[in-house]
Amino acid sequence: MASKTINIEYAFAILFVLFFQIIVASRAAIGGITADMGLIVVVWIALVKPPQFALVFGFACGFFVGILTPADFGWAALMLAFTGFGLSTLKEKLVMESMQIRILTLFIVALLYHILFLSLSRFDMISGDFAYIFINSFFSSVYTTGVGILVYIFIQHRYLLRNMF
Repeated sequence: MASKTINIEYAFAILFVLFFQIIVASRAAIGGITADMGLIVVVWIALVKPPQFALVFGFACGFFVGILTPADFGWAALMLAFTGFGLSTLKEKLVMESMQIRILTLFIVALLYHILFLSLSRFDMISGDFAYIFINSFFSSVYTTGVGILVYIFIQHRYLLRNMF
């Protein structure tokens, strides 16, 4: 029974990511930059679950998020799957238990993810202005990390919040 409950929690996580990307992200955009909730949740899953699970969850999350933007459909699934797998594998070699390390990890992963995503999915940007790619990726990473801090604090204290009501 616990296995089914866990699967339902991850299905709700993917539904939350879709809800955020469809409804909240477009309304909370700052200068056209939005937070990437799929990346936030995949990084959290990669930090707490084994690599195989992070790979499957990252692919599923990228698959459903990619449906929202068909031009990036394959890239979103591929990049989130490899991000989850790579970070989860790296996590087994390093100690990433403190919240500050997890937030720093989110920022670094988000920066690398956005640079690679823009470089690979937009072929004309590779030959274009790399400063534009880096600045756009940096601000997207900062915004994603800011939203990620709120999400991670909520996840960490969810049982405390549940017991309050």
